[in-house]
Amino acid sequence: MENLRFTIKPRAPWWRTLVLKSRLYVPLRPFANLMIWLAYTIKFFDWCAKHKAAGVLVNDRYDLYAHTANAHRLWEQPIDYLEFGVATGDSLNWWTVHNTHPDSRFYGFDTFTGIPEDWGWFAKGSYTAEGQLPDIDDPRVQYEIGLFQDTLDDFLRRFSASRQTIIHLDADLYSSTLFVLCSFAPFLKRGDIVIFDEIGSVYGFTQEFRALCNFDSAFGRRYRFIGGARQYMQVALEMT
Repeated sequence: MENLRFTIKPRAPWWRTLVLKSRLYVPLRPFANLMIWLAYTIKFFDWCAKHKAAGVLVNDRYDLYAHTANAHRLWEQPIDYLEFGVATGDSLNWWTVHNTHPDSRFYGFDTFTGIPEDWGWFAKGSYTAEGQLPDIDDPRVQYEIGLFQDTLDDFLRRFSASRQTIIHLDADLYSSTLFVLCSFAPFLKRGDIVIFDEIGSVYGFTQEFRALCNFDSAFGRRYRFIGGARQYMQVALEMT
């Protein structure tokens, strides 16, 4: 006769059974998002304090771009610049104007119909460009139109990642930002730069910053803090 094996499942802790049966968690449900926000707010300010001495603080995003480009001599070499969340193209245009190397390539990822889900009090569809592409007269610019989840995988199959890469994340949303970071994990190399545009906004604590925390936890990629703007509303990081 074959030996019979029985699996004995451990009993759940008494307090878990009590909470589930009595539904003591129900009164806390309206405060769940607030608790997450508070937790990541504390994490964010700890993160800022940790990196404060490593970089510089400047007035606005364009000063941050200039500082980053100066520190890495980005004016003088071909780069691959990828922007996620293009909207009207102000940031994308800044980089095309300030890096004139003919071999540079600039990629703009967006639906151009607004954010695909609610972001705080900004409703789905906010920041829409009404489907209009930015009027940037530069043959080096290419647009990938659609949700990142629908366009990025195919793009990365064509992308060589051989040159210095600058990734500009203005996706706002946790889901979108995390998807981009995870998709690029095999491609990021030493010296590549990641810029976050809303990491320190009131929503950024649980959106872009939370995505960075989870990406760091999952992949353990090391980076150096280059600088921040508007009291860490925007930050730039260099992969090491």
